[in-house]
Amino acid sequence: MIARCSRCSWRRRTANPPSTPRRCAARWTPPHAHNSIADVVLHCAYWKYISRRRLAGGRKGGFEGSFSVKGSDWFETPTRLTPSEWNGYLALLDDEHEQLLGAVRNSGADLRLPAARRHVRLLFGLAMHDAYHTGQVKLLRAMHKRATASRAPMSPHPGVPDPAAAMPAGPTLNRAMRIGVITQARMGSARLPGKVLREAGGRPLLAHHVDRLTACREPDRVVVATSTHGSDDPIEAWCRSAGVRCRRGALDDVAARFAQVAQAEQLDAFVRVCADSPLIDPALVDRATAAFRADPVDVVTNLHPRTWPPGQSVEVVDTRAFLRAAPRMDGPDDREHVTRWFYRHASNYRVHNLTSDRDYNGLRMAVDTPEDLDWLDSLLVGLDRPLGTYGLDELADRLRAPAH
Repeated sequence: MIARCSRCSWRRRTANPPSTPRRCAARWTPPHAHNSIADVVLHCAYWKYISRRRLAGGRKGGFEGSFSVKGSDWFETPTRLTPSEWNGYLALLDDEHEQLLGAVRNSGADLRLPAARRHVRLLFGLAMHDAYHTGQVKLLRAMHKRATASRAPMSPHPGVPDPAAAMPAGPTLNRAMRIGVITQARMGSARLPGKVLREAGGRPLLAHHVDRLTACREPDRVVVATSTHGSDDPIEAWCRSAGVRCRRGALDDVAARFAQVAQAEQLDAFVRVCADSPLIDPALVDRATAAFRADPVDVVTNLHPRTWPPGQSVEVVDTRAFLRAAPRMDGPDDREHVTRWFYRHASNYRVHNLTSDRDYNGLRMAVDTPEDLDWLDSLLVGLDRPLGTYGLDELADRLRAPAH
C-alpha cells in the first residue's frame, strides 16, 4: 500500500511527460520565495535517498552508492539550467524513487506487524512530504504561467479593481525596471510592544500584511526590512518559516536600512510601506507602482498631501534619487521617516501625488494600539470570505458599519 502510494504521489505528477515543466519554468522563482521547481525536485530526490538509507538502519554502507549531488536537504542549482541538467535532475528523482521502492520490497519486513512500525512511519512521512511538494510544484507552475502571460486587463482577485484601470489611457510601462516592496518592521513599540507579530483573526499582523503585498502584480518582490537588534530576531525567524525575504540593518537609522536593502536587492526603485498596515490595498500599491513605471519621477506618493487613511500609505522611490539624498538627511526625523526629506525639499525633486476620489473622513486602518488590534480582530473574524478578496473600499465600508 505504501509503495503504491509513493509511486503515484510524486513521479507521475511531476516527472513524467506531458506534465514535466519547461526548463525555464523549472528554474523560475516567484519574487517573494526562494525555491524553484528544480530545487524541489533535488530536495525530494535527496529525501528518498535518506529514507532508503534509514531503511538500511542508517548506515551509509547499508546499500551501494551515495547521493550524486554534493550537499544536503536544499541544493544550489545553476541560475541558467541547461536541458541536460534539468533532465538529469528528473532522472535522479526517478532513480531514487525506484530504488526506494525496491528497498521496501527487499526489506522482508511485514508492514502489518508492530515490529515494522518504524518503517511504516518513515514511509508514511515520506509520502506526506512528497504530497506537500507536489502541491508546491503545481502552485509554482501556475504562478509562472500567470507571471509570463500577457498582461490582459484583469483583476488579480475578485472584488479588487485592476490597477491598470486607474492609469491614463495608453501609458507605456517600463517593465525592465526592478521594483520591490520594502516593508519596515520592528518589535519595539511604546503603545503596542511586539505588534507586528501580535495575532488578529488567528494570524500575526505581519502575515496579513505580507499576504496583501504578495497579491500585488506590479512589484517584483517583497522584502521585510528589520533591525539587527536582538529584539527583532522573532521577525527574521517568522520570515524564514514563511519563506519571505528578510534583510536586517540599523535599528535607529531606518534610512540606512532602506539604502542597504535597495542596493542588496539591486532595485531600480522601491515601494515603501510599514508593517503596521495589515489591510494595505494591493490595488493601491499596484497603482502607485504602475504610475512610477509609466513616468519614473523621484517619488510617487499618496501622502503629499494625504487623502487615503493611515494604514494605506504607499510611496515609490527612485533608488538613485534616494541614495543621492540619503547623505544629506542629517536630522534624526529624516533618518527615521525615510522620505520626509523629499517632502521638505519638494521643489528640488519630482514628486507625483496620487489623490483619492473618496473622502475617508478620519478613518484609520493602521494598528498602533491595543484598541486598534481589537477592531482589526473583530473585522477579520466577521469576514464572510478570505481577506485577500476584499478591496479597500469594501473594507472601509465594513469599518464604517455600526458594529465597528
